[in-house]
Amino acid sequence: MERAIEQYRRLAETPVELEVRGGPTVNVHQEQSRIGLRLRYLVHPRRGQRVREDLCERILDRLNERPDRVAFPVSRN
Repeated sequence: MERAIEQYRRLAETPVELEVRGGPTVNVHQEQSRIGLRLRYLVHPRRGQRVREDLCERILDRLNERPDRVAFPVSRN
């Protein structure tokens, strides 16, 4: 991602100041019965959906590695 950001900074010429951090950011927010993650990262537009799906799978795999620390709500509908 760092290499892509450097390339973006060199190519982006705009009167609007664009802040692009050197790495991904994660915002966590808690809701009534779940937590939400908002990830921000630089990715090529054609790869966005694939990267998002890969990240979701990797996050769920990591959460499932520690069921004692992360409990998912049980629905009885």
